[in-house]
Amino acid sequence: MSAFLGDPAIRAMLLARIDAHIAGTTLDLSGATLWDGVRGSPLGVSVEGSDPVDYARMFGYPVALAAALDMLAAQAEGRGEGRAFVRQWVADVPPGAELAGVPAALMLYLLAAPERDGRDAAIHGELVALHGLSAAGRPAGQDRWRAIRRTIVARADALADPALAPLQALWEAACWPADQGRSTLVGAITAWRRLDRPRRADWSDRDEARALAILNALWVEHAASRDTDDEPNYMALFRARDPDLAERFGRSQQLAHDQSVARSADLARHCLAELADAGERTHRLPAANG
Repeated sequence: MSAFLGDPAIRAMLLARIDAHIAGTTLDLSGATLWDGVRGSPLGVSVEGSDPVDYARMFGYPVALAAALDMLAAQAEGRGEGRAFVRQWVADVPPGAELAGVPAALMLYLLAAPERDGRDAAIHGELVALHGLSAAGRPAGQDRWRAIRRTIVARADALADPALAPLQALWEAACWPADQGRSTLVGAITAWRRLDRPRRADWSDRDEARALAILNALWVEHAASRDTDDEPNYMALFRARDPDLAERFGRSQQLAHDQSVARSADLARHCLAELADAGERTHRLPAANG
C-alpha cells in the first residue's frame, strides 16, 4: 500500500482537515488517542475515530506508524513543535510514497544507543542487523527473530545489574519486526525514553534511594488525606523533612525532564526526516528504472 493510496486529493483532504482543527484549537496534543466528535488527537481528527488500522487503510501509512502518531506528536509538542509535526507528517510525504521501511528505520534510531558491555554486543548487533534488513525491504525469516527473542529472554533471567534493566526493556520491545502490529514500535519508543537518564554530579545512587524512601514514607503517613479535598503537597513535606536533599532531588528531576523532552523532540524530527526520505526514494525509482 502506498501513501494516500497514490491520490493527491486524499492528501489534500487530510491536510485541510488537520488545518481546520489547528485553526479551531481542537487538535489535542496530549499523547492520548482521542476523538469526541469535535476535538481529537492527530490520529483521532484524521480518521474521526481511534483505530490506527483505519488510518492505515485510509491513508496508506503502516499501522505501526499510525499507532505511534499521537505519541510522536506529543513528544514534538514538548518543544512547541506539535502542530508543525502533524502537518509535516502529511505534507512532506508525496502521494504514492512507499513507507513500509520507515518503522524499521525508526527502530534503528532507537537502537543507536551503544551496548553497555561486551556480553551485549552480539544481541545489539543482531537486532540492528534484523531491523536493517527490514528497512532495506529484505526482511529476515521468522526463525532468526525467534532465536534473538530466546537469547534476550535468557539474558533477562540472568540479569543481575538493575542499571541494565531499561536497555533490556528496549531489547524485549525491539525483538519483533517493527511493522508487526500496533504495539511493537510504540513499546520500543516507550522503553527508549527511559534510557540514559542524566545524573547531576551532586546526585548519587544513595541520594536517590534516600529520596525515594522519604517520599514513600510520606505517601504512607498521609494516606488518609488523599481521599479528602486537602491533597498533600509531597514536595513541600519533603522539603520540610530534608531541605538539602529535596532541593537536589528537584534539580535532578528537572534535568531528567529537560533531557527527556529534548530526546523525544529529536525522535519526532527524525521520524519526519525518514518519511521525507522514503518519499524521495520512491520518486527516484522510476527514473532509475527508466
